[in-house]
Amino acid sequence: LLVGEDFEKGLSNLDEAIFWYEQVNSEGAVVLGLNIKARLQLELGRPSEAMKTVEKMLPIMDQAKMILRPQGNWYTKFLVHDALGEAVEANQALQKAYDLHQRILNNLKDEHLKYCWLENIPDNRRILREAEARGLA
Repeated sequence: LLVGEDFEKGLSNLDEAIFWYEQVNSEGAVVLGLNIKARLQLELGRPSEAMKTVEKMLPIMDQAKMILRPQGNWYTKFLVHDALGEAVEANQALQKAYDLHQRILNNLKDEHLKYCWLENIPDNRRILREAEARGLA
C-alpha cells in the first residue's frame, strides 16, 4: 500500500494493527506503528493530526522496555514540528534524535556495525544531515 502511495488505506490498516498491538501489550510495535502513522499523516499534509499521533507515541516510548531505533521517533517529532513552523521545538526534537544516534554509534565497537548503523538506516543519514545543517551536530 505504501509503495503504491495508497496512504489513506495505509492509515486504515495501521489503525487496525496498532489496535491489535495495544491489545497484546506490544509497546514497541505500537510505537513503530504510531511513528509510521505520523509520517503518513505528514505525507498527506496533516501535520496537526501527526502531532496528535506523536503526542500519543512518546509516552508509550518512554515506558516501553524495548524500542527499535528511538532516534527515528524523535526525528518524526522534528518533522512534525518543522511542518508546523515550530522551529524551537523542531530543533529540540532533532537534538534529541541526534544525541540518541550518537550515543548508540559510540557504543558500537565493531567497524562493520558502525558502518551499517550509519549507512543502512535512512533516518540516521537524515538526522546527521539536518543536525549539521542546523548547527546542532
